[in-house]
Amino acid sequence: MNKRDEFEEELYYEGIVERDQLNYNDEFVKILFFHIRDSFRFAIYEASWIDSKFSDYVNHRLSSIRLQIGIPQKILRDHQYVQQYYREFIINDINFMKNIEQHWSIEKKILANLLKGNTSEEDRIVYEMFSSTRAGDSRRVKYLKDLNMVIVDREILREPYYHYKYPLAVNFGRLGVDLAGILLEAAFEIGESYKEMLFQENQFLAEEKDILHKNTLEGDALKCIN
Repeated sequence: MNKRDEFEEELYYEGIVERDQLNYNDEFVKILFFHIRDSFRFAIYEASWIDSKFSDYVNHRLSSIRLQIGIPQKILRDHQYVQQYYREFIINDINFMKNIEQHWSIEKKILANLLKGNTSEEDRIVYEMFSSTRAGDSRRVKYLKDLNMVIVDREILREPYYHYKYPLAVNFGRLGVDLAGILLEAAFEIGESYKEMLFQENQFLAEEKDILHKNTLEGDALKCIN
């Protein structure tokens, strides 16, 4: 075997190791996420102070919540996706302000499509992960209420913050806290949507005021779930 063959073989095995590490990292994130989610569901189910209809609704939504790690594979396999963006965004080295103007014209188009509901699920995920408004919301883990989905940016799934080989307590204390926080936010959002649903269906009766007040996941209720 010559040096070229040895080099190609080394690259091949490095690629396998890298893919395996990525898969192990992703699988461990899923274990963390669904374990914490099921713990929330059990806590809500066991809480006697929560109305049964309310807890059933929240648990049903939590049970169907999806987890998206990084950019969807559908986009990564679509070479036209990135090309289409840069076909619209032509960098002008001479005039920096023109570049900013063109960038924001594209952002405006994206925002308009989001408001109209004309974006695909993949576009929405990419927008949330790489939004120009990240300065206002720099979280790497987010909950998308309309998709009932938690998205995790791969930027957070790297050393020294996270690795599947780290001790369990370390991963729970770092990434686990992020996931628990976003699931708590999701439970709150789902609880609010339950109230909105009752109002829209004109099922909100006077005697239900106390139930809704007690079962809104905020204040002491959040502390109990937490």
